[in-house]
Amino acid sequence: SEDLFNFLNDLGDDEFILRTSPGESGAIIHRLGQPNVYIIPRPTDPKQATMESKAVLSHEYSHVKNRHKIKSIVFDMISVSINAVLLTFFPVYTVFILVTLNCLLIYPIIRNYLKHRFEYEADNFAVESVSKKAVQHRLRRNSHLEPDNNGFIPYSTSHPEIKTRMDRVHNLDENTRN
Repeated sequence: SEDLFNFLNDLGDDEFILRTSPGESGAIIHRLGQPNVYIIPRPTDPKQATMESKAVLSHEYSHVKNRHKIKSIVFDMISVSINAVLLTFFPVYTVFILVTLNCLLIYPIIRNYLKHRFEYEADNFAVESVSKKAVQHRLRRNSHLEPDNNGFIPYSTSHPEIKTRMDRVHNLDENTRN
């Protein structure tokens, strides 16, 4: 809608292409360096649909503007470089232990932490840009995408549990980013 394009202009950027898609909304798809955000409003109330779409758009905008994808790639490259250095300068038996420790424990824990921080940062920006209510509605509607893990967060996930995100959003002051 024109309202979303105006909202995007208010965010101050023309880097996005808004498109419709048959899948879920909120995914950033990088094509030749151009981020595309797919917005699909589904609520029956058009005003709520627009607010949720703005929440998704501002959330994804935050990912792009804060270069979360680039930071993830740099972190991955550093991890691979650490393993290369270990392979070069340490004896084989030590390298096996250190590389295994890095690949199976240290790297996934730090990567998981970073990705969760990125999601919280993007949620905070969406609350600041739109409203708590719109972000909470969207998160609630996304809850069907999350498997029931009985409170257990999988070993390496890109997103925190929706309940955790909802609680964090609930505790945010809409005028202050945390």
